[in-house]
Amino acid sequence: MKKKIKRYLLLVIAGVFILSCAACGGGSSKNSVSQLVGKWIYVSANDDNRVSQNAPDGFPDEFELFSDGTGSSEGYDVAWIAENGRIKMVLDNYYVHTFSYKYSNKSLSLTDDEGVTVNYKK
Repeated sequence: MKKKIKRYLLLVIAGVFILSCAACGGGSSKNSVSQLVGKWIYVSANDDNRVSQNAPDGFPDEFELFSDGTGSSEGYDVAWIAENGRIKMVLDNYYVHTFSYKYSNKSLSLTDDEGVTVNYKK
């Protein structure tokens, strides 16, 4: 009887552990970061007073991110990292740009620390 209870308790603990890992996302952050890989082209910005067809200052018109953490943007080499909803891009080991990002259905929104949001499509 004690063996059955121990076995049952072990099974319950293992089940709870597996479910808790699944509830944490089990790698979903890697999945969302991998969705950032690809070529992105400027679509629009939230600044209604703009008349330019180009992205606002501080945002690229287009860029490409590779899975190894490198990329390119308008003739610059890019090193990038994304975590916790933020992406940091370093252009030519000098220019640093950091944005909050949201990805949805092949669309990417980058928001700078001043609240300007720019939208991109793959």
